[in-house]
Amino acid sequence: MAELFNHPDYGPKVINRLTGVFVPPGYIPADDVIVQEFRPGSQTMKTLSGAGLRNDIAYRIILSTNSTQTPDLFPQFNGKDTGASSGRHLAPDMER
Repeated sequence: MAELFNHPDYGPKVINRLTGVFVPPGYIPADDVIVQEFRPGSQTMKTLSGAGLRNDIAYRIILSTNSTQTPDLFPQFNGKDTGASSGRHLAPDMER
């Protein structure tokens, strides 16, 4: 969500859609310390990554893809996902 909120094209649309439900009116992701610290490349993420994995924790991630590109599943993106089904974790214009 942190990267999505900051995306120049999708961010404003997503924020508008989530205003009053997930974010307050007038929400500015650049001013949200938590959102900024959960972006790839932040010092917090570098620290967590550098700490490594623990053997006593089962790490899980939930991914979703819209292989049929059904518009109702991801309405803000006209049914398109971020490319997770192709093995990418970011939309092509967000890849580094």
